[in-house]
Amino acid sequence: MSRFFFVATLLAVAASAPLALSRKEAAPAPRASEIVSMPGGTAARRTLSLSDRDLGPAWSAFVAFRFLGAPCPPESGARFVNAFFDGRLPAAAGFVRTELANIDLPGAARIADRARSFDRALVLLGPAPESLLRVFVERAEDPEAHVEATRANVEVLAGLVADPALGERAFSLLKAAGGVPSRAIHALSQRVACDSWARTALGSLGSKAVPCLLEALDSSDARRRAAGAWVLAGIGDPAHAERILQAALPELARDSIPGNAAFAIRALAALGDRARPAVRVLLRSADDQAVAGALQVLMKSGGATAEDLDAARSRVERLASRAAEAGDEASIGLELRAALGVATGAMRVPDPPENLNPSQAESSARTW
Repeated sequence: MSRFFFVATLLAVAASAPLALSRKEAAPAPRASEIVSMPGGTAARRTLSLSDRDLGPAWSAFVAFRFLGAPCPPESGARFVNAFFDGRLPAAAGFVRTELANIDLPGAARIADRARSFDRALVLLGPAPESLLRVFVERAEDPEAHVEATRANVEVLAGLVADPALGERAFSLLKAAGGVPSRAIHALSQRVACDSWARTALGSLGSKAVPCLLEALDSSDARRRAAGAWVLAGIGDPAHAERILQAALPELARDSIPGNAAFAIRALAALGDRARPAVRVLLRSADDQAVAGALQVLMKSGGATAEDLDAARSRVERLASRAAEAGDEASIGLELRAALGVATGAMRVPDPPENLNPSQAESSARTW
């Protein structure tokens, strides 16, 4: 019986709004009289224009007919989507979220272009469809200005951190909003060997990033191990010094993968005194690359003596000759080359090639 009365009420509402399903849109009211945010209170009700008064009953009738399973003109749905993004129909958030679930990027961009308050719409939709959030990330210039919209869509934005094109911007939004979920941190750790911004982002998270970085130290990817050790060393937690040593020391003698030795050198240099005993042992290694890497660590951490440099000079010169022939001088290190006088003119050692791997190029200048 109660259902009967409820249905009857809904039909009465529908009958009282003959314009609800009309194909003809009422003439728009002046912009000044429309409501941008969710209406509330008597003051908001006094500002409703004629168009708003038509929209309310139309929406009620639309809901009633959908509840009853009655067919509705397709243009009526588009009207309510437009009214929602225009700020005049916040109650339609659930309908809009479903209606736009599969919207493509061009369609999302068109909606963002005409929305009177795109951020406010995203707050009401939260979580909004991914395409709308992609447009949001692309256009958000100042993360601090979009905190509310970001907080309403944290999980979807966390997934976008893994996107090569949007990852850095998505992370900046999450960081400004005060919460970077574990999903985003894991995505950063997967990119730690690929993107300098991902390493910077992980370093900025401090202890929150440690679990994922420790996981990176056990990766089967040698570059990810070495880069993870670098970032973890930069965070500066002495509890993980031994793990960093275990991950980074072997990479000093492995430069077959571009950037590995550079990552390892920076990681061990960041450990300072804790790394020196193990690194000094490598000065007696039969591997010239390991000797050059160990010297660079000692130089960067203030532990290299003049005797160390003199004893290793012939080893480094031999390595430099091979590197010159291979066109890969980055494995030696610019600081070490300068300290030993291994420079163009003294030997046939060219400057680093222009197509140097980005991870190698930044390793010559960046410190934690």
